[in-house]
Amino acid sequence: MRFLLLCLSLALTASPLLAQEGPLGLSAPPVVADSGLLKYILPRFSLKTSIRVQPDPAGSLVLDTSPPGTPVFQGGDQIYYLRTGGTEREARFLDWLTSEIGKRTVDSFQSGGKQLFSSDVVVAKVEVEPTFDGNAEIGARLSQTHCGRCHVIDKKNRMNGLGSTPSFAVLRALPN
Repeated sequence: MRFLLLCLSLALTASPLLAQEGPLGLSAPPVVADSGLLKYILPRFSLKTSIRVQPDPAGSLVLDTSPPGTPVFQGGDQIYYLRTGGTEREARFLDWLTSEIGKRTVDSFQSGGKQLFSSDVVVAKVEVEPTFDGNAEIGARLSQTHCGRCHVIDKKNRMNGLGSTPSFAVLRALPN
């Protein structure tokens, strides 16, 4: 009897899976949930990591069609981003989904013989033109007062700068 109790207590304390928290909840758009992708990838993740993830509209893992988040796959022209709550288990799901195995799993999902989602995500970078606000007259006066002794600011002080210091026109042309 003592041997049985000892074995049982060792099994309970040595198994982190039994003491582990419940399943993670994943909120996903209806297009993804209805496609069957989650039913395809979530069991494979659970089998690999012993962490259960289940669809849950109030889940801490959020799959969304807009940033912030990590782009994980796309369906057609729509990119899907995964946001996590910051726990270690959620990070493992994100790491798995962006790993080669996770990408191959997403790529191998088909519905009606057609691949609906691709792990090959191309996020277009949008370049934003810098905008400047402020008063140009005040800026000109400040630069003449504080910088005009050494630098050529504009036509007003073109002969007053030191020869070894670059003009403001040269400074503007520098990449950094």
